[in-house]
Amino acid sequence: MIEATKVERPTAVVLGATGGIGRLVGGVLVEVGADVIGVDRLPADEPAVARHIVLDVNDGDGVADVLRPADIVVTALPRTLVPRVLDTVETMRDRRRLLVETSSVKGDLAVRLHRAAAANESLEVLSVMPAFGPGLGADGGRVMVIPVRSGELAGFFCDAWRTRGATLDEVTAEQHDLLLARTQAAAHFALLAFGESLRRSPIPVAQLAAFGTPPFQVMLRLLARMLDLGPHVVGEIQHDNEFADAAREDHIAAARRIADDVASSACPEELLASLTTLLGASRRPLEEDAAEIFALVRHQERRHR
Repeated sequence: MIEATKVERPTAVVLGATGGIGRLVGGVLVEVGADVIGVDRLPADEPAVARHIVLDVNDGDGVADVLRPADIVVTALPRTLVPRVLDTVETMRDRRRLLVETSSVKGDLAVRLHRAAAANESLEVLSVMPAFGPGLGADGGRVMVIPVRSGELAGFFCDAWRTRGATLDEVTAEQHDLLLARTQAAAHFALLAFGESLRRSPIPVAQLAAFGTPPFQVMLRLLARMLDLGPHVVGEIQHDNEFADAAREDHIAAARRIADDVASSACPEELLASLTTLLGASRRPLEEDAAEIFALVRHQERRHR
Protein backbone atom coordinates (compact mmCIF):
# COMPACT_ATOMS: atom_id res chain seq x y z
CA MET A 1 0.00 0.00 0.00
CA ILE A 2 1.25 3.48 -0.90
CA GLU A 3 1.48 5.38 2.37
CA ALA A 4 -0.01 8.85 2.79
CA THR A 5 2.51 11.71 2.90
CA LYS A 6 2.09 15.42 3.46
CA VAL A 7 3.33 17.71 0.69
CA GLU A 8 2.88 21.47 1.01
CA ARG A 9 0.81 22.84 -1.89
CA PRO A 10 2.37 20.99 -4.84
CA THR A 11 1.87 22.31 -8.36
CA ALA A 12 -0.02 19.91 -10.60
CA VAL A 13 -0.47 20.16 -14.36
CA VAL A 14 -3.42 18.22 -15.80
CA LEU A 15 -3.10 17.52 -19.53
CA GLY A 16 -6.55 16.97 -21.02
CA ALA A 17 -8.20 19.07 -18.35
CA THR A 18 -11.55 19.57 -20.10
CA GLY A 19 -12.29 15.84 -20.41
CA GLY A 20 -14.18 13.86 -17.80
CA ILE A 21 -11.13 12.24 -16.19
CA GLY A 22 -9.13 15.47 -16.36
CA ARG A 23 -11.86 17.40 -14.60
CA LEU A 24 -12.25 14.68 -11.98
CA VAL A 25 -8.55 14.41 -11.14
CA GLY A 26 -8.06 18.18 -11.28
CA GLY A 27 -10.97 18.68 -8.91
CA VAL A 28 -9.67 16.10 -6.43
CA LEU A 29 -6.24 17.77 -6.37
CA VAL A 30 -7.74 21.25 -5.94
CA GLU A 31 -9.78 20.05 -2.97
CA VAL A 32 -6.65 18.86 -1.12
CA GLY A 33 -4.79 22.11 -1.64
CA ALA A 34 -2.73 21.56 -4.78
CA ASP A 35 -2.10 24.46 -7.16
CA VAL A 36 -3.61 22.97 -10.33
CA ILE A 37 -3.04 24.17 -13.88
CA GLY A 38 -5.34 22.74 -16.53
CA VAL A 39 -4.02 22.27 -20.07
CA ASP A 40 -6.13 21.33 -23.08
CA ARG A 41 -6.38 22.13 -26.77
CA LEU A 42 -9.90 23.37 -26.01
CA PRO A 43 -10.87 26.31 -23.81
CA ALA A 44 -12.62 25.41 -20.56
CA ASP A 45 -16.24 26.59 -20.32
CA GLU A 46 -16.47 25.78 -16.61
CA PRO A 47 -12.93 24.96 -15.49
CA ALA A 48 -12.47 22.73 -12.44
CA VAL A 49 -9.16 24.52 -11.79
CA ALA A 50 -8.18 28.14 -11.28
CA ARG A 51 -5.82 28.38 -14.26
CA HIS A 52 -6.35 26.97 -17.74
CA ILE A 53 -3.93 27.03 -20.67
CA VAL A 54 -5.04 26.31 -24.22
CA LEU A 55 -2.30 24.16 -25.78
CA ASP A 56 -2.03 21.14 -28.08
CA VAL A 57 0.17 18.42 -26.55
CA ASN A 58 1.65 17.87 -30.01
CA ASP A 59 3.50 21.16 -29.41
CA GLY A 60 6.59 19.63 -27.78
CA ASP A 61 8.26 22.90 -26.77
CA GLY A 62 5.01 24.30 -25.42
CA VAL A 63 4.37 21.19 -23.33
CA ALA A 64 7.87 21.30 -21.88
CA ASP A 65 7.32 24.92 -20.85
CA VAL A 66 4.02 24.26 -19.03
CA LEU A 67 5.39 21.14 -17.32
CA ARG A 68 8.54 22.81 -16.00
CA PRO A 69 6.97 24.14 -12.75
CA ALA A 70 5.00 20.93 -12.14
CA ASP A 71 5.50 18.61 -9.19
CA ILE A 72 2.68 16.39 -10.46
CA VAL A 73 1.90 15.75 -14.14
CA VAL A 74 -1.42 14.07 -14.97
CA THR A 75 -2.04 12.72 -18.48
CA ALA A 76 -5.80 12.56 -18.99
CA LEU A 77 -5.25 12.01 -22.70
CA PRO A 78 -5.89 9.44 -25.43
CA ARG A 79 -3.31 6.73 -24.81
CA THR A 80 -1.67 7.34 -28.20
CA LEU A 81 -0.57 10.79 -26.97
CA VAL A 82 0.90 9.65 -23.65
CA PRO A 83 4.30 8.52 -25.07
CA ARG A 84 4.89 12.05 -26.39
CA VAL A 85 4.48 13.43 -22.90
CA LEU A 86 6.75 10.72 -21.50
CA ASP A 87 9.43 11.67 -24.01
CA THR A 88 9.39 15.16 -22.48
CA VAL A 89 9.01 14.29 -18.80
CA GLU A 90 11.71 11.62 -18.66
CA THR A 91 14.32 14.18 -19.70
CA MET A 92 13.31 16.69 -16.99
CA ARG A 93 15.58 16.07 -14.00
CA ASP A 94 15.49 19.48 -12.31
CA ARG A 95 13.19 18.27 -9.50
CA ARG A 96 11.33 15.30 -8.11
CA ARG A 97 8.15 14.79 -10.16
CA LEU A 98 5.20 12.45 -10.20
CA LEU A 99 3.71 11.34 -13.51
CA VAL A 100 0.14 10.00 -13.31
CA GLU A 101 -1.25 8.16 -16.34
CA THR A 102 -5.04 7.54 -16.55
CA SER A 103 -5.88 5.53 -19.67
CA SER A 104 -8.54 2.79 -19.69
CA VAL A 105 -6.12 0.26 -21.18
CA LYS A 106 -2.59 -0.23 -19.84
CA GLY A 107 -1.04 -2.99 -22.00
CA ASP A 108 2.11 -1.88 -23.80
CA LEU A 109 1.79 1.57 -22.21
CA ALA A 110 2.81 0.02 -18.88
CA VAL A 111 6.11 -1.04 -20.46
CA ARG A 112 6.67 2.52 -21.65
CA LEU A 113 5.99 3.85 -18.15
CA HIS A 114 8.60 1.52 -16.65
CA ARG A 115 11.06 2.68 -19.28
CA ALA A 116 10.44 6.32 -18.36
CA ALA A 117 11.01 5.56 -14.67
CA ALA A 118 14.25 3.71 -15.50
CA ALA A 119 15.47 6.65 -17.59
CA ASN A 120 14.80 9.23 -14.85
CA GLU A 121 15.46 8.27 -11.23
CA SER A 122 13.80 11.47 -9.98
CA LEU A 123 10.50 10.50 -11.63
CA GLU A 124 7.75 8.83 -9.61
CA VAL A 125 5.19 7.06 -11.80
CA LEU A 126 1.63 5.87 -11.15
CA SER A 127 -0.90 4.45 -13.58
CA VAL A 128 -4.46 4.85 -12.29
CA MET A 129 -8.00 4.14 -13.40
CA PRO A 130 -11.13 5.34 -11.57
CA ALA A 131 -13.60 2.47 -11.90
CA PHE A 132 -16.57 4.84 -12.13
CA GLY A 133 -17.88 7.60 -14.36
CA PRO A 134 -16.21 10.96 -13.69
CA GLY A 135 -19.57 12.64 -13.14
CA LEU A 136 -20.22 10.50 -10.07
CA GLY A 137 -17.36 12.03 -8.09
CA ALA A 138 -14.77 10.22 -5.99
CA ASP A 139 -16.81 9.58 -2.84
CA GLY A 140 -17.57 5.86 -2.58
CA GLY A 141 -15.72 4.99 -5.80
CA ARG A 142 -12.86 2.57 -6.36
CA VAL A 143 -9.61 3.59 -8.04
CA MET A 144 -7.21 1.01 -9.44
CA VAL A 145 -3.57 2.01 -8.92
CA ILE A 146 -0.53 0.50 -10.63
CA PRO A 147 2.60 1.75 -8.84
CA VAL A 148 5.67 1.93 -11.07
CA ARG A 149 7.79 4.03 -8.71
CA SER A 150 6.34 5.50 -5.51
CA GLY A 151 7.50 8.30 -3.26
CA GLU A 152 6.23 11.30 -1.31
CA LEU A 153 4.33 12.76 -4.26
CA ALA A 154 2.67 9.41 -5.04
CA GLY A 155 1.67 9.20 -1.37
CA PHE A 156 0.15 12.68 -1.56
CA PHE A 157 -1.75 11.84 -4.75
CA CYS A 158 -3.18 8.58 -3.38
CA ASP A 159 -4.13 10.18 -0.08
CA ALA A 160 -6.01 12.89 -2.00
CA TRP A 161 -8.38 10.20 -3.30
CA ARG A 162 -8.78 8.61 0.12
CA THR A 163 -9.56 12.04 1.58
CA ARG A 164 -12.38 12.38 -0.96
CA GLY A 165 -13.87 9.01 0.07
CA ALA A 166 -12.43 6.73 -2.63
CA THR A 167 -11.02 3.25 -2.06
CA LEU A 168 -7.66 2.51 -3.73
CA ASP A 169 -6.79 -0.98 -4.99
CA GLU A 170 -3.22 -1.76 -6.05
CA VAL A 171 -3.12 -4.06 -9.08
CA THR A 172 -0.72 -5.02 -11.85
CA ALA A 173 -1.17 -3.77 -15.41
CA GLU A 174 -2.27 -7.25 -16.50
CA GLN A 175 -4.79 -7.54 -13.67
CA HIS A 176 -6.14 -4.10 -14.59
CA ASP A 177 -6.71 -5.03 -18.23
CA LEU A 178 -8.20 -8.43 -17.36
CA LEU A 179 -10.68 -6.80 -14.98
CA LEU A 180 -11.58 -4.01 -17.40
CA ALA A 181 -12.06 -6.47 -20.27
CA ARG A 182 -14.91 -8.05 -18.30
CA THR A 183 -16.34 -5.08 -16.41
CA GLN A 184 -15.93 -2.39 -19.07
CA ALA A 185 -15.27 -3.77 -22.57
CA ALA A 186 -17.78 -6.63 -22.28
CA ALA A 187 -20.42 -4.40 -20.68
CA HIS A 188 -19.99 -1.76 -23.40
CA PHE A 189 -20.14 -4.50 -26.04
CA ALA A 190 -23.47 -5.70 -24.65
CA LEU A 191 -24.82 -2.14 -24.78
CA LEU A 192 -23.55 -1.65 -28.33
CA ALA A 193 -25.28 -4.90 -29.36
CA PHE A 194 -28.47 -3.70 -27.67
CA GLY A 195 -28.25 -0.41 -29.56
CA GLU A 196 -27.57 -2.11 -32.87
CA SER A 197 -30.61 -4.36 -32.34
CA LEU A 198 -32.72 -1.22 -31.82
CA ARG A 199 -31.34 0.25 -35.03
CA ARG A 200 -32.43 -2.88 -36.90
CA SER A 201 -35.89 -2.91 -35.33
CA PRO A 202 -38.85 -2.07 -37.60
CA ILE A 203 -40.39 -0.22 -34.65
CA PRO A 204 -39.09 3.35 -34.03
CA VAL A 205 -37.04 3.78 -30.86
CA ALA A 206 -39.40 6.47 -29.57
CA GLN A 207 -42.30 4.02 -29.69
CA LEU A 208 -40.24 1.29 -28.05
CA ALA A 209 -39.24 3.71 -25.29
CA ALA A 210 -42.86 4.69 -24.71
CA PHE A 211 -43.82 1.07 -24.04
CA GLY A 212 -40.47 -0.16 -22.75
CA THR A 213 -40.22 -2.36 -19.67
CA PRO A 214 -38.05 -1.17 -16.76
CA PRO A 215 -34.99 -3.24 -17.87
CA PHE A 216 -35.37 -1.80 -21.37
CA GLN A 217 -35.54 1.75 -20.00
CA VAL A 218 -32.40 1.23 -17.90
CA MET A 219 -30.45 -0.25 -20.82
CA LEU A 220 -31.54 2.61 -23.08
CA ARG A 221 -30.15 5.11 -20.57
CA LEU A 222 -26.93 3.15 -20.15
CA LEU A 223 -26.50 3.15 -23.93
CA ALA A 224 -27.01 6.93 -24.06
CA ARG A 225 -24.43 7.45 -21.32
CA MET A 226 -21.89 5.16 -22.98
CA LEU A 227 -22.26 6.99 -26.31
CA ASP A 228 -21.20 10.17 -24.54
CA LEU A 229 -17.69 8.68 -24.25
CA GLY A 230 -17.18 9.24 -27.97
CA PRO A 231 -15.72 6.98 -30.68
CA HIS A 232 -12.07 7.30 -29.62
CA VAL A 233 -12.64 6.12 -26.04
CA VAL A 234 -15.11 3.38 -27.02
CA GLY A 235 -12.75 2.17 -29.74
CA GLU A 236 -9.76 2.25 -27.39
CA ILE A 237 -11.59 0.14 -24.81
CA GLN A 238 -12.64 -2.46 -27.39
CA HIS A 239 -9.56 -2.52 -29.63
CA ASP A 240 -6.54 -1.84 -27.43
CA ASN A 241 -7.25 -4.20 -24.53
CA GLU A 242 -5.68 -7.55 -25.47
CA PHE A 243 -8.17 -9.40 -23.24
CA ALA A 244 -11.30 -7.75 -24.66
CA ASP A 245 -11.55 -10.10 -27.64
CA ALA A 246 -11.97 -13.15 -25.36
CA ALA A 247 -14.58 -11.28 -23.32
CA ARG A 248 -16.55 -10.44 -26.45
CA GLU A 249 -16.30 -14.02 -27.73
CA ASP A 250 -17.66 -15.30 -24.42
CA HIS A 251 -20.54 -12.85 -24.73
CA ILE A 252 -21.33 -13.99 -28.28
CA ALA A 253 -21.10 -17.67 -27.31
CA ALA A 254 -23.38 -17.08 -24.33
CA ALA A 255 -25.95 -15.31 -26.53
CA ARG A 256 -25.92 -18.23 -28.97
CA ARG A 257 -26.33 -20.75 -26.16
CA ILE A 258 -29.24 -18.81 -24.66
CA ALA A 259 -30.89 -18.52 -28.07
CA ASP A 260 -30.57 -22.29 -28.51
CA ASP A 261 -31.89 -22.96 -25.01
CA VAL A 262 -35.02 -20.84 -25.34
CA ALA A 263 -35.66 -22.18 -28.84
CA SER A 264 -35.69 -25.76 -27.56
CA SER A 265 -37.52 -25.14 -24.28
CA ALA A 266 -40.24 -22.73 -23.23
CA CYS A 267 -38.87 -22.90 -19.69
CA PRO A 268 -35.06 -22.43 -19.51
CA GLU A 269 -34.96 -23.77 -15.97
CA GLU A 270 -31.34 -24.96 -16.08
CA LEU A 271 -30.07 -21.61 -17.35
CA LEU A 272 -31.89 -19.59 -14.69
CA ALA A 273 -30.77 -21.99 -11.96
CA SER A 274 -27.13 -21.66 -13.00
CA LEU A 275 -27.36 -17.86 -13.00
CA THR A 276 -29.05 -17.88 -9.60
CA THR A 277 -26.15 -19.96 -8.28
CA LEU A 278 -23.70 -17.55 -9.92
CA LEU A 279 -25.09 -14.54 -8.03
CA GLY A 280 -25.41 -16.45 -4.76
CA ALA A 281 -26.16 -14.40 -1.65
CA SER A 282 -25.77 -11.12 -3.56
CA ARG A 283 -28.87 -11.80 -5.68
CA ARG A 284 -31.45 -10.41 -3.25
CA PRO A 285 -29.58 -7.15 -2.48
CA LEU A 286 -28.99 -6.66 -6.21
CA GLU A 287 -32.67 -7.29 -6.92
CA GLU A 288 -33.61 -4.65 -4.33
CA ASP A 289 -31.16 -2.19 -5.91
CA ALA A 290 -32.76 -2.84 -9.30
CA ALA A 291 -36.20 -2.08 -7.88
CA GLU A 292 -34.93 1.29 -6.62
CA ILE A 293 -33.37 2.05 -10.01
CA PHE A 294 -36.63 1.16 -11.79
CA ALA A 295 -38.54 3.48 -9.47
CA LEU A 296 -36.09 6.30 -10.17
CA VAL A 297 -36.42 5.78 -13.94
CA ARG A 298 -40.21 5.92 -13.67
CA HIS A 299 -39.93 9.16 -11.68
CA GLN A 300 -37.67 10.67 -14.37
CA GLU A 301 -40.07 9.59 -17.12
CA ARG A 302 -42.90 11.42 -15.40
CA ARG A 303 -40.78 14.57 -15.17
CA HIS A 304 -40.02 14.48 -18.90
CA ARG A 305 -43.61 14.02 -20.04
